[in-house]
Amino acid sequence: MYNWHEYRHAVERMDPAHYLAASYYERWLTGVATLLVEKGVVTRAELEARAGGQFPLSRPPASVEMDEPESPRFAVGGAVVVRDIHPPGHTRVPRYVRGKRGGVVHVAPRFVFPDTAGHGMHAHREPTYHVEFPARDLWTDAAASGRDRDRRPVGELPGGCVMNDPRHPVAPAPVAERVQALEGALSARQLVPDGFLDAAAAQAERELSPRNGAQVVARAWLDPAYRARLLADGTAAAELGFNATNSNYLVVLENTPTL
Repeated sequence: MYNWHEYRHAVERMDPAHYLAASYYERWLTGVATLLVEKGVVTRAELEARAGGQFPLSRPPASVEMDEPESPRFAVGGAVVVRDIHPPGHTRVPRYVRGKRGGVVHVAPRFVFPDTAGHGMHAHREPTYHVEFPARDLWTDAAASGRDRDRRPVGELPGGCVMNDPRHPVAPAPVAERVQALEGALSARQLVPDGFLDAAAAQAERELSPRNGAQVVARAWLDPAYRARLLADGTAAAELGFNATNSNYLVVLENTPTL
């Protein structure tokens, strides 16, 4: 129905004031609802009728065009400069590295180009690179903290809705009502089962919340040998049932006076 890049871009398209005032999960709600409306799955009128009030959506996406490169242009050890670009649409180039000089440390396999995938366009695969930058070039406080010689890798870098009059703002329906409205609209179309959100929330609490790692930390407090092994090989935490997204490789850092 939509891909992860499209979801990211939908969140990026939120009205700035709404984005800054919204919680993390309200941004999720707005992004998903926007995409479902844009793709014709549900209508904004239905969502607002079910929510009993305004249901804010993100702004329409900009039109973009991208060229598809054929082969990697850079090699390990090559000096590169990140393009200082400000495209009208979605991009995964972090703002803090734009215009910065770095060195290629790894040429990664081709990866779906987020800048086009985020617009639902043909998701061609593009060469990607792991690029390392001097910490002092990325963060102005690096020199003062003694980290000016550190180098930080950034990967993977690609190679190449109606708004109300701000003078008369209308408060949106409460988040909980908007959530129930979206679930009800999808359930009515048999796209999700009844109780879907409660089940999803329980799964998130079980697998994604900080409680997931509590037993690992408690074990490390009580067992010095396990603590040492955990710091040496964080992936070993999985033996205690630690399970979260993107947790195939874990690095564990210890709280110290300097970290």
